[in-house]
Amino acid sequence: MFPKGPRFEPLKCPSLLAHNNYISPISSPVPDVPGPNSYNIPQDSALDNYKRGAFLEKTDRFMKDKQPALPAPSTKSSSGPPASSKVPPTQPAIERYNALQKKVYDLEKVHLEGKRAHQVELERLKQELSAAHKTTAESAERYEKQKKQNIALDTRIQEMKKTSLSDQSEIKELRHKTRLLELEKDKISSKQPDIIELKKSLSALEAKRKDELKDRDRRIDDLEKLLQSEKKKRELAEGKIHESKRLFEEETRSIRANTLQLEVLVKEAQAEAQTTKERLCEMEHEAADREEALVQCLEQHCSLLNTVAEQYGNLVSQSVASTKHQRLQQDYDALQLRQFRLERKLANSEGQVVELAHLIRQIKSENSLLNELVSNALVDISALAAFEYSPLIRDDLDVWSQLNIDDIRTTILEQSIVEAEANADMQALLSAYYRTQNDELQATSSTLLKEYTDLQNLAEQRTYDLSSALASHEAIAARLESIQKERTEHDDKIKSATSAVDDLTATVALLETQLAESQEEVHKTKSQHALLLKKEKDAVTRLTSTVQKNRVAEDVLRAEIEQLTTELADAEQYQDAFYALHAEVEKLVTRNQIAEEEAERISKFNAEILGHNNPAQRIMYVDRIRRELAEAKHKIAMLSREQENVVAQNDDLQNELDMYKSIQVPLEKKTRTNITRVGRPPLVNLGNSLNSSLPVTHVSNASKNLSVSKEPIMPAPQVPEKPPQTPSKSRTPTTKPTKSTPLALKVYLVAYNVISTLGWAYVLTLTLIHLFNIDGRSDTVQAPRGKSAMSVLSRFTSSMNLPKALRFFASNTVQSRLPSHLQPIYRRSTTAFSRVGPQTAFVQTFAVLEIIHVLLGWVRSPLQTTVMQVSSRLFLVWGIAEQFPEVRSNPLYASMILAWSATEVIRYSFYAFNLLGKNPYVLLWLRYTTFYVLYPIGASSEAFLIYATLPASSPIPGWQSWLQGMWKATDYVRGILFLIWWPGLYVMYTYMISQRRKVIGKAAPKAIKTN
Repeated sequence: MFPKGPRFEPLKCPSLLAHNNYISPISSPVPDVPGPNSYNIPQDSALDNYKRGAFLEKTDRFMKDKQPALPAPSTKSSSGPPASSKVPPTQPAIERYNALQKKVYDLEKVHLEGKRAHQVELERLKQELSAAHKTTAESAERYEKQKKQNIALDTRIQEMKKTSLSDQSEIKELRHKTRLLELEKDKISSKQPDIIELKKSLSALEAKRKDELKDRDRRIDDLEKLLQSEKKKRELAEGKIHESKRLFEEETRSIRANTLQLEVLVKEAQAEAQTTKERLCEMEHEAADREEALVQCLEQHCSLLNTVAEQYGNLVSQSVASTKHQRLQQDYDALQLRQFRLERKLANSEGQVVELAHLIRQIKSENSLLNELVSNALVDISALAAFEYSPLIRDDLDVWSQLNIDDIRTTILEQSIVEAEANADMQALLSAYYRTQNDELQATSSTLLKEYTDLQNLAEQRTYDLSSALASHEAIAARLESIQKERTEHDDKIKSATSAVDDLTATVALLETQLAESQEEVHKTKSQHALLLKKEKDAVTRLTSTVQKNRVAEDVLRAEIEQLTTELADAEQYQDAFYALHAEVEKLVTRNQIAEEEAERISKFNAEILGHNNPAQRIMYVDRIRRELAEAKHKIAMLSREQENVVAQNDDLQNELDMYKSIQVPLEKKTRTNITRVGRPPLVNLGNSLNSSLPVTHVSNASKNLSVSKEPIMPAPQVPEKPPQTPSKSRTPTTKPTKSTPLALKVYLVAYNVISTLGWAYVLTLTLIHLFNIDGRSDTVQAPRGKSAMSVLSRFTSSMNLPKALRFFASNTVQSRLPSHLQPIYRRSTTAFSRVGPQTAFVQTFAVLEIIHVLLGWVRSPLQTTVMQVSSRLFLVWGIAEQFPEVRSNPLYASMILAWSATEVIRYSFYAFNLLGKNPYVLLWLRYTTFYVLYPIGASSEAFLIYATLPASSPIPGWQSWLQGMWKATDYVRGILFLIWWPGLYVMYTYMISQRRKVIGKAAPKAIKTN
């Protein structure tokens, strides 16, 4: 019937686009209204856009499938202007629109004022409802007490029934006996003659009885006589007892005197034993000292002997005595001088020998020359002899040759003589040299023999000293044995003395026990007689009191039974009426549900029709305002009903209290209790109880957000509750109570929150101690090398074009610009990881249990939110701080730990108090106020720590980034997380501000938030 499409174009205001859920009639600008039959079809569909507000901006009117973007059908002809052409609004239309807008604003203002008044009334009714809950709790307790009393009365009734049955059986038996006795009486009356005879026999029997009585009296007299004799014997026995007591006392006195003497002796023996012990201790100390001294001497002797043996071996192998060494040194010096002299002589003799050898060689060479000459001469002679000369010539030659031969022979003889003399001189020199060598060797051998004899004498002396030391050690050992024997003898004496003392004390104790037993026997004999008399009297009084009590109890029980039966009969009527009312209420609920569904369907259809039949397209959603007013009226009616019930219960309770305090109330109407304990319900469950008593669909948006919503970063409280149910289409009130928490689970969750609070408190205190150097050890902690916070901020600010006023962090001299009292704190913040890093990692890892709690259903927190928070913290602890050393020396790590620890201490303590049923306002205020400071500090520190791990190069691949270091995939992930961190902080910050307004109770925002 109508084309599909939105009523308006998208708004030009970016704030409305960003915050689509909040619409304010003042801040929203006037939209440009297109002409009729011009539509823009959006891509997304919305089924419940008719709930968005009083204006029809950016909404789809239908829930059917979207048709393609085609021009809407027009009432004009096809040759007319196109649908997209806009008709400029006239001035009267704008004025009319502004007037309507003012009217709507006034209506909304009136509506908000009514809402505020209703909210105040609702708070008052909530307080009254809490008081009513108190009264209901008290009445429930009273009911439980009455139940217990009824159970006890039932048991008593059963017992009394049993006793009454036994009494009735006894009464029947007694009646039967009386009847038997009456029958016997009748029989006896029928037997009168027999009775006469019996009387006669009785008289005879009486005579006999008298005789017997006389005999008995006689026997009694005899027994009295015997009793007197026994009394006399008893008196004698008592006298003997007194004498024995006197003797016993004398013996005890003598025993006591003996014990005193023995104690004196024991004390003397103890003193002697003490003195002997002291002497023994002194002797032991002396013996120990002597033994230690002897042992030390023996050890010294042993070490000395070892050193002597070693030195003796060394002396035998290497050295001699000092005197001998000196003497040998002197001899060595003398021998060295002598050796020098002999060497000089030897050198001289060697020089002479060399000269002689040269002479001999020269002589030998000359002799060889001469021999050659001789041989040549002989050859010449033989040659001349071979010639045949004349006899004259031959005679001349013979004479000349003979003369030459003689000369040669003489020269040869002379040379042989010279050689013989030279050989004789050389032999003399050699003999002298060997003689001197022999003398030197004899001298050295004689000195070595003397040294050997001296060393033998020294070894014999050392062996004698060793034997004497061993003999002294044996004597000391024998003396020690004798001292030990004396000590054992003294110990035996002390033991015998202590055993004697123990025996004496045992005998004294036995005598005292005997005396006490005898006194106890006397007291027992006296007390037994008194006890017997008291028992008889008590038995008589007890029997009479029990009979009276049983009668009174029977009367009371009969009255109570009758009262209970009447009350049960009355209650049955109320039960039938209750069941009938319950059935009627169920029928009415189903009818109401069907009517509400039909009304909702009709309102949707009506909105569609009205929206598309209006030519000016300025229809406002007054239907929603009417429906909210109807809901508010319904809610007010329900609350007034509950208020009436609470007032009635309060009146009943006041009446009961007045009955407690009043004196004029009769006893049968006064309740049978002395004290009534009024239990206050915990404040943390007040909202849940209110929400459970109200209808689901009529709960305000603030209470819904408080009970269902969750903070995006901070996890839910560790309170196991039933998960929130989604509101159904029906508007029936749900009075089903929430599921109670098991005690063991509650104890575990309280313990978990307490342990987490203590862990984060320990981290916080340790960080503060380190930063302010309270223990004096913070300055000694060395910081791991890495990037500082100022370097990170300077790198971050250098990549941005900041004004001069904001370039404070761009320099590396921030520490020098800080005040003097802040510089040590800044310097210590660089070493915070070395002090609190492992503790923070383990305490934060302990938070993994929160995810397990959500998975097991113990906690009502959203799983996604809890996993995101815990994983982000673990990523910063294990993935950033533990993996990158440059983060550990960053001062931002200290600020992050401070923000974390302060937030977690407040949060976990808040949850622990909630579990215990308490809700301190101080913790509530801190939880929803400290985030103003802690969230920006913690989130910015986390983001800049992630930024500190990024490479210094550009993330865009290029030759510069290749030179400075390319980015890895993990670097890109950390960069994306750094960019995501800031919008996440904004969302979290604005969400916490809205939560603070709702929880602490400031004015609610004017805009209406819808999901």
